[in-house]
Amino acid sequence: MKIYLVRHGLTDWNIERRFQGIEDIPLNDTGRKQARDCGQALTSLSFAAIYASPLQRAYETATIITDKLNGYHKEHGRNDSVLTVKADSRLIERDFGKVSGLLPKDRKVFLESGEDANMEEFEHLTERLMAAMKEYQEENQGKNVLVITHGGVINAILHVLSKGEIGTGKTLVANTSIAILDDDGGNLKIETYNMKISDL
Repeated sequence: MKIYLVRHGLTDWNIERRFQGIEDIPLNDTGRKQARDCGQALTSLSFAAIYASPLQRAYETATIITDKLNGYHKEHGRNDSVLTVKADSRLIERDFGKVSGLLPKDRKVFLESGEDANMEEFEHLTERLMAAMKEYQEENQGKNVLVITHGGVINAILHVLSKGEIGTGKTLVANTSIAILDDDGGNLKIETYNMKISDL
């Protein structure tokens, strides 16, 4: 099986380079188009399940992608494979605490102040994410799954699986880019990351 990790579409906060944590920021029109394009690109693949963060920027991305996949299936007579989005709170973005929502210049000032930002502990973040990945492996053995989530989430997973070579602090995950994790005998390995939908 393979787990396809997709970052949500663009938001206004992404454009402003604000940290988006647990705030429920919506997609903008560009983000919705990105989601539609991503869904179209994914029609060449089959998925047993689709999981998404319940935050609206990820959940709406997932809904748009799922609608595209179901439309394609219907058009090609595959009505037995209707997909639904399963919200999973473990896929929510990291809580960035006091730096969440700050513009880059304000974030720099805060971090230089030495004040505790009160972020979600990285260990807690990775524990909840890897528990979710393990569950998806167990529930969908031999079948591909699609996960729509956040940049910080994908980076944390990449960090764990690469033992810190890539991911958190090193990798900028693009909106609606794709990372593919391959289940190799129960162990997840990174096949690719930051893949453009045009490369599918």
